[in-house]
Amino acid sequence: MKAKFFGRLVSCLLAVAASMALGGCGAESKDAQSQDVGTNDAAVTEGMRLQIKSLSSLKCLDVAGGYTTPDTPIVQFRCHQGLNQQFKLYNTFNGFQIQSMLNPNMCVGIHRAWWNELLYLVPCVDANGFRPLTTRWYLDSSDLQQPVSHAELRTVAAPRETQQYCIDVASGLDWDSLWMQIYGCHHGLNQQWELSNW
Repeated sequence: MKAKFFGRLVSCLLAVAASMALGGCGAESKDAQSQDVGTNDAAVTEGMRLQIKSLSSLKCLDVAGGYTTPDTPIVQFRCHQGLNQQFKLYNTFNGFQIQSMLNPNMCVGIHRAWWNELLYLVPCVDANGFRPLTTRWYLDSSDLQQPVSHAELRTVAAPRETQQYCIDVASGLDWDSLWMQIYGCHHGLNQQWELSNW
């Protein structure tokens, strides 16, 4: 029991160090200092079936092949409203997780906050029972209360004082099965997403 407790404590301390105290050790604590628009403001979309469409390519966020295994690529594909293009938001009070409707235990995430890092399907909760920062996204938006809203999806995992990274369609290409990435936030159309419930 002591070993398990100390293991969780060490994991927590490492997570705090790695995230520069963003959201505190991966737990669902509320970030009282957050000035990020929309982090606690998605009453319309939270928990409801959601399609996420790029405003540049007009393709939808898609779990490649409909697989649910960890590290399945998150790509863009022609919108067809299949289950692998359906997501729901989970409010962690320090950003949202984007859960796959294929398996609500799996989320859109990254392995690290780094330039050109690719998006994967990853477990929403880690082995220590925490919701990793690498699975959390700020929805930078002003219209999240609308049935159809628009947002940049910015990773929570990047320390505030460094470059911020957003989900990005590489070069705005409209290719089916193009693997989604994070890239320095620049507010271009290839980082703008339409979120719609149905």
